[in-house]
Amino acid sequence: MIFIKWADYLITKVRYNDKSNFIEYLEIRKDKEFFVGDGELKRREKIIEYMKEGASFFTANKVIKNDKTLWIKGKKVHLLNIFENYYIRTDELKLEKDYLENLDEM
Repeated sequence: MIFIKWADYLITKVRYNDKSNFIEYLEIRKDKEFFVGDGELKRREKIIEYMKEGASFFTANKVIKNDKTLWIKGKKVHLLNIFENYYIRTDELKLEKDYLENLDEM
């Protein structure tokens, strides 16, 4: 079996604000190549800080099959900078809001 590291961190859950335009919290896990680390709850600002420092992120979804936890690779996550305001996104649209598609919400 071949293991490939997808990113420094995987984002596995998200919580948006009441208007669903900004992320409040994310559940992230270290991608340790041969396994996925435990979930850690982080605020949006901390993820932006990590990304500005060069950390890479992908989304991932958990699937349980035959009593085993598997992770399905999602999309690459990037920062969109609009006039020094940062947005966390998985698409290339230049909208002033956060957007991570196909993630479970907390």
